[in-house]
Amino acid sequence: MYKVSVSVLTALCCSMSVAQADEILDLTPIVRDFVAGGAKEIAVPYIRYNDTTVPADGVPDSITVYFNVYTVGTTTKLYNSSPRTVPVPALPCTQPDPNSINDDMKVKFLGADPSTRVHLVLTGSVGCWDQADNKWKDAYKTLVYSTNASAAANSWIKVWSLDTIAANGMDVTADGTNELMLTFSMPTLAGGENAKVVYLQGSDGTVVYDNTYPLSNGF
Repeated sequence: MYKVSVSVLTALCCSMSVAQADEILDLTPIVRDFVAGGAKEIAVPYIRYNDTTVPADGVPDSITVYFNVYTVGTTTKLYNSSPRTVPVPALPCTQPDPNSINDDMKVKFLGADPSTRVHLVLTGSVGCWDQADNKWKDAYKTLVYSTNASAAANSWIKVWSLDTIAANGMDVTADGTNELMLTFSMPTLAGGENAKVVYLQGSDGTVVYDNTYPLSNGF
């Protein structure tokens, strides 16, 4: 059951899950004039499962993320962006009740003209009842993969083991370029909740600001 659970969690972080998202997605950011010339291109996200265990056990231990760029309206592939690999998180329960395991996901694309950069923000979660201590436990993994879709280069990735509240693009430094604003939920030991707000440079993922704010107290 552990292997099945890990497979479920990794499925949250893949192109299959993007297609099965609970909400209708706005794909406007992935269809733009990425390559100078007037015609539109589409940057399609792709996730590759990696099972590096020897011998292979059929359970991915990491995922590799990149975009395939096509001429819009065709299946003509121009190139793919630089791949980036992240490890798969472990199941949060040491003795999970096999009937309790559930999972969820959310995904968002960011980016707008005249920039040729596109960002994928994806949060996967898995929860289970741990029979070892009779507690419910959740695990989260949020990744941001960003690439300049005008060429097969200039990609970066950031990963947090947190749940995402919001993902937006806004110019907080007043330099004419949008930063990525990511807001994460951080439960407190007292049962309350904090918000972690991180601003990233879109071009390279450099952290501009990283602050935590109280949202509620414990009860």
